[in-house]
Amino acid sequence: MRASTVLTCLVMLLPLPLAHAELPPGFQRTVLLGDLCKPTSLVATPDGRLFVGLVGGTIRVIDNGVPLPDPLVELDVVEDNEQGLVGMELGPDFATTGALYIYYTAPPDVRNRVSRFTVVGNSIDPASEFVVWENAPSITVGHQGGGLAFHTDGTLFIATGDQGSSGTAQMLDSQHGKILRVNPDGSIPADNPFVGLPGIDPAVWALGLRNPYRLFFDELEGDLWIGDIGSSGGPAWEEIDLGLAGGNYGWADSEGENCYVADCSAYIEAVHQYRHDDPLFATPTLNACVILGPVYRGGNFPAEYEGDLFYGDWSGEWLRRLEFDDVTGAVTADVLFDSAPDGGDVADIVQGPDGALYTVSVGVIWCFPPGLGTVEKIEWVGTPPDVVANVDDPSGSEPHAVQFSSAGTVDIDGEPLPLTYLWTFGDGGTSTDASPDHVYTEPGLFLATLTVSDGQYTVASDPIEVLVGDPPQLRRGDCNGDSGFDVADAVHLLSTLFGGGGSIDCADACDANDDGGIDISDPISMLDTLFGGAGPLSRPYPGCGPDPGLDGLGCVTPACP
Repeated sequence: MRASTVLTCLVMLLPLPLAHAELPPGFQRTVLLGDLCKPTSLVATPDGRLFVGLVGGTIRVIDNGVPLPDPLVELDVVEDNEQGLVGMELGPDFATTGALYIYYTAPPDVRNRVSRFTVVGNSIDPASEFVVWENAPSITVGHQGGGLAFHTDGTLFIATGDQGSSGTAQMLDSQHGKILRVNPDGSIPADNPFVGLPGIDPAVWALGLRNPYRLFFDELEGDLWIGDIGSSGGPAWEEIDLGLAGGNYGWADSEGENCYVADCSAYIEAVHQYRHDDPLFATPTLNACVILGPVYRGGNFPAEYEGDLFYGDWSGEWLRRLEFDDVTGAVTADVLFDSAPDGGDVADIVQGPDGALYTVSVGVIWCFPPGLGTVEKIEWVGTPPDVVANVDDPSGSEPHAVQFSSAGTVDIDGEPLPLTYLWTFGDGGTSTDASPDHVYTEPGLFLATLTVSDGQYTVASDPIEVLVGDPPQLRRGDCNGDSGFDVADAVHLLSTLFGGGGSIDCADACDANDDGGIDISDPISMLDTLFGGAGPLSRPYPGCGPDPGLDGLGCVTPACP
């Protein structure tokens, strides 16, 4: 028997045996609401709200990222295994009518129902219910379906499961294991593929499905996508199908590449499918539950994501995306977007009006308060530029002409604007060229910096040191400037660092370990050299000379006569 979407799929919450990967660079995940008891469905309104459906009948509201304390409604539903509140969809006219369509299991005779409710503000009056469709009383608690989607012609598509009776999926007088198409008032469209044929339910639009839990229309192309959850065990398959009027997807005669009868050639093949024991997808128990998401048309993600179909797996706890050939429509790549367990035991994936993706993760089967279900937002926030700055000649006598370079600087995501550059040369001069020339006319140690902006992020390089003129002569370790090196130099530096002692006129000489900074490690190096048997200090030592390296430390008064 196939893994159920609320019970069997959820008992396997262990991580996948996949290499862990975070969201791609530039994407950010935010938990908007947690401690939920089995959230199963999600819709995003045009004004930025999220309605979060819990299997027990409560619908929570998140208003532009802020969870509201009061529920939208608390419906009386039958909650048992896969039964309960399992799907929601906004009416095409929601902005003016507040129409919200809800797929739930209704008491007292335990039948699946799709009803229209009216949202006023952030609440629903249960008395506003109008029953659009309802099935015969349920024959089992599994395989209820739950997908809802509106076509641009105003008709409503309803995905129903086979309710554990696999033979019903091929029976045209049964509404189990089907895609149904009805008008918003519950009437049957005259152009449904089986209208007028004897012995066939006229609401049937497509057949041969096991548990089509989610449906989505591609808002640009108009294609209907179906995520059909497969049976249990390693040889079983999960399917993503392209909906066709009158189409037969083969269950229970076929599933994925499995054909259980003599000939399956008449059945529509899945656009994409994966086998439970494929190492790319497998869980330790070889269960899987495909959760279809939208074809991305949000405009918030980079251009390479536009037109990709996102999907997840409830058992596998990952998110992936399908890329398509622009001409043939064939799948060209199946790309991991977020690996387990970060993808979550996702039950619904929707695109918001802001172009972000929103997901609900169920959490656990049994909710001992608080629950573990979450609502999460995945958005593109961009990637800072990778800044590289160099100079061709870091030292020389004045006037000293140099060439600065930004070669190697990369705008990783190419967004949102072309890179801009700002060089500060340390002597008061600046340039907005990518790789400018500059002439230093006065002696000194100058710190040049490159700052790069892509319109969203601004990143500065590490300072580049340019030494102009003859470098000061110094003796490494002669911190007190008495032309020698002894314990008095260590005492002088310790006093300066911790006791408010005298000033340091030649910081470069006090940098005993030559690490480019002055701290407690320098008097330790001095004492180790003097008394601990350590080797000599770095050059210039023991005689006078210039520091062979540029480190930003200078000498106000050279420490050599």
